[in-house]
Amino acid sequence: MNQETEVILTALRQRTGDAEFGYRMQALFAHTIMRLGWRILAINAKGHPDINAQAADEEVLIQVKSNAHRSASSILELSFDDVEGIRAIGRRTGWFALLDCAAPVQWFVIDSQRAKSLLGRPLHLATLKANCDAEISATCSRHFHEIISNNRVRLPTLSFHVLSRRALIGDGL
Repeated sequence: MNQETEVILTALRQRTGDAEFGYRMQALFAHTIMRLGWRILAINAKGHPDINAQAADEEVLIQVKSNAHRSASSILELSFDDVEGIRAIGRRTGWFALLDCAAPVQWFVIDSQRAKSLLGRPLHLATLKANCDAEISATCSRHFHEIISNNRVRLPTLSFHVLSRRALIGDGL
């Protein structure tokens, strides 16, 4: 299934371009966390955070990125705005979610405090993996693979706006 996901995502990125692909992955992550029972409150095409969700009695702020992972030395750097937009305060928690699009396609989901400690330095994917919440990352990866597999035929027609609208009304994939 993982290799199938990589092929589907590569074809989608080639078809849509990097920017639109990133927006779609953001909206697909919203559908992924809906499978955890979270309710989507907002998906933002601009600004920070990318996703506002409700999980039990907490508001969850999420910044989403995707990485094409074109080489073993792929590096990412978190910006101040990325981290500030997901800052945990009171009953609000924050997460940074990175989709690594190389096989094995997987999500690295990192809590805001840990993400803050990574701010301002180049990060290899191995560093992000070492700092992620392994359980939530694996669960999100599993649900994401199911979504991609179940929707592989119609995925090219599911724009960011369609995916976002569906997530906001609770109509998950």
